[in-house]
Amino acid sequence: MATDEQTLRELIRHALFEDPDKCACVSVRLLESLAKSLRHLIGAQGTELLLLRAARRVVITYPWFQFGPQIALLDSEFAAMRDCLERQSPEQAGQASALLFDTLIGVLESLIGVHLTTVIFSSAISGARAPERSKEQHDE
Repeated sequence: MATDEQTLRELIRHALFEDPDKCACVSVRLLESLAKSLRHLIGAQGTELLLLRAARRVVITYPWFQFGPQIALLDSEFAAMRDCLERQSPEQAGQASALLFDTLIGVLESLIGVHLTTVIFSSAISGARAPERSKEQHDE
C-alpha cells in the first residue's frame, strides 16, 4: 500500500511528466497554487524563504537552476523560474522541478506533518489543474 507521501510525489511527477513540453508551465502553475496556500499559513515572507531554501537545494544538483541575488523567486507569476526551466530540455526541467517539489514536501512534512502537507499539496495540485479543466470545458 502506498503512503500519502509516495502518492503525493507520484501525483506531482505525473503532472510534471504527463506532457514534457509543458513541464515549465505546469511547474509554475503548481508552485503558484502552492504558494497561495502557504501564504495563508506562514505568510508571504515565510513562503518566500521556504521556496528559496528548496531552490538552493535544487542548485546543488542542477547548477543552472539559479536566480540572481536581486531576483526573487516569488516575482510576479514566477517569471524567473519559468524562464530558467524553459531554457532547459523538458527532461532536465522536469527533474529539477520534481526535486524542488520533493524538497518542499520533505521540509513541510518535518515542520507540519505528513497529513497537513498532503492536504496542502493536494489542494495545490487541484488548483494548478483548474485552468486546464476550465479550458477543456470551454473548448467543448
